[in-house]
Amino acid sequence: MTEISFSELQRADVNVGSVSAVERYWKNGNINEYPSGRGEHILSFTIHGRKEILSPGKRELILSGDDFSVFFIRAGAPYASRTVLDDETDKGHTVCVKFSLTDEKGDGILLTDDYLYWNAADSETVQKLFFKVLNLFLGANVDRLKLKSAVFALLGELASLTRENARRHAGFEDISPALLYLDKNYGQNVTIDELARMCFMSNSYFRKRFKEYTGGETFTEFRNRIRVRKARELLDDQLWSIDSIAQVCGFYDASHFYRVYKKYTGHTPSGHSRAQKQQ
Repeated sequence: MTEISFSELQRADVNVGSVSAVERYWKNGNINEYPSGRGEHILSFTIHGRKEILSPGKRELILSGDDFSVFFIRAGAPYASRTVLDDETDKGHTVCVKFSLTDEKGDGILLTDDYLYWNAADSETVQKLFFKVLNLFLGANVDRLKLKSAVFALLGELASLTRENARRHAGFEDISPALLYLDKNYGQNVTIDELARMCFMSNSYFRKRFKEYTGGETFTEFRNRIRVRKARELLDDQLWSIDSIAQVCGFYDASHFYRVYKKYTGHTPSGHSRAQKQQ
């Protein structure tokens, strides 16, 4: 069985295997304990309330988070979960997604991180994707392809957050002006020279630092990933035409947008739009 870390998902050849999802409401103090872990990987999204991940038995605190917290628990990792509410008449609210991963040969892939945490309060995309997975799974006629595609997109977003959090702690403040500019001006065709000047660096040194930040990803690949993420958010709104999104997000034309979008998501923008309208 292949073992990779969660942050490596974006660069690994993985397929989503089994998927299930459930929406739950919990009473204050409710505890679920799994001394031998679960048979599948778990992603838990806390919509309301405080969720604590504990060690089983001794119940020592491993992770905790309030509204919009997301937890990952590896298949087989022992844990207990507890709901904590200030008002005992209130109820906690979570969405849980269980999934497995396989490689191109169909062999299982095990994620090596036992427990992970993200704050998704500022990521509307992550929040939407959890409910998209839930709604697709609970639909009358489950479209397994769309369901697995939604899980794949959710994993991609969380893997991006994992890498971004790691980079912030690795000390890349020297190129942060360029990174902030790219995030806010993703539709502009800024050059490497212009970004280097923003950071008061030579072109060669900026390229070196940028490559360290992205883990080897080129400037074009990095910018395209941002543009595709922004484009997906606009497609979710269902108010923009594909031509308009292509222009706003900085693609040469609709054809270029189609090619890049499919490369990073596995489907076309029009396919995404149709799926949204059917939900």
